[in-house]
Amino acid sequence: MFSSFIINRYREATIEIKNALQAANDLDSRILLGKIFLATNTPGSAESEFRRALEIGGSDEAQILLAESLMGQARFDDALKVVTLDGATGEGHERVAARRDAAMPAPRAGRARHGRRRRQPQRTGAGDHQHGDG
Repeated sequence: MFSSFIINRYREATIEIKNALQAANDLDSRILLGKIFLATNTPGSAESEFRRALEIGGSDEAQILLAESLMGQARFDDALKVVTLDGATGEGHERVAARRDAAMPAPRAGRARHGRRRRQPQRTGAGDHQHGDG
């Protein structure tokens, strides 16, 4: 019951913010709407809002939140590019890399670096050769 109340409040807030954005393209409103989309597990919509926020003046917060929305879509390499290209701190870059590494499956034994099985050396035994005995 409490969760449905929260969901309804998010819906109401989304409608109010979208109405406000029709009147004025405001940086704070874009960031707030993106945060709502992150909170309601719609990272693709959040990404759009944070990109718009960056277009209209941007901020460090919008950049960090854009990286968060990309990570929510398992687009870790894109998140690293956002953090790296836009000059975020090394700490932000490490945070993105740590989340990427945590989401990646652990390598299995017997696999090469690129996911292909390692070739096993062929064994030659006494039964492997054809002899002229027939």
